[in-house]
Amino acid sequence: MSDREPEVVRRLSSYDVTRLDTAITVIQTRDPALARILKAERDVLRDHRNQLDAFATRMKFGSAAPWHPEGVMDWLIAQGWAPPKGLLMAEGEQEGQVDR
Repeated sequence: MSDREPEVVRRLSSYDVTRLDTAITVIQTRDPALARILKAERDVLRDHRNQLDAFATRMKFGSAAPWHPEGVMDWLIAQGWAPPKGLLMAEGEQEGQVDR
């Protein structure tokens, strides 16, 4: 396992969301437009954190299943990820089928 920081996926803590909640509370009576912008950012962070939590749970409890890699990819695709060309089986191809 690598100890490097992720290059693509942002790591979030509860503090990130709580900090925005606090800013929204302070700002909303003085600048409603800015409060709306911060609420939108907070909602994006919450969604991101929830998706990371769901992925972590799926990885933790499914890793012993023989179909786990395919199940994780199915889950990623359902979340909007587009796999690289050639990664999925061609339409009509059966698992275990060998090309001759």
